[in-house]
Amino acid sequence: MKPAALHLHIETLVLDGFPAADGRAIRAAIESELTRLFAAGGVPDGLGQARSIGRLDGGSFSLPQESGVQGSAPRIGGEVAAAIYRGVSR
Repeated sequence: MKPAALHLHIETLVLDGFPAADGRAIRAAIESELTRLFAAGGVPDGLGQARSIGRLDGGSFSLPQESGVQGSAPRIGGEVAAAIYRGVSR
């Protein structure tokens, strides 16, 4: 049986407090982690049909002060992806 295709379009992603220059690395990390989460956890029942979610509040997270933003894109992307996955799984 062939797995179903999932197309997830995020029109706008707002990340306050991060330099715009880090956007590309953060987006890549989010995409990678979302792919992993959907592969491991499956597609939530509510996403089995085409639908639109007007707004999803993923909450907030903190990075240790000493880590700074630079080099943290995988962690930031992982946090954001997990929030998105939790939000669409409700």
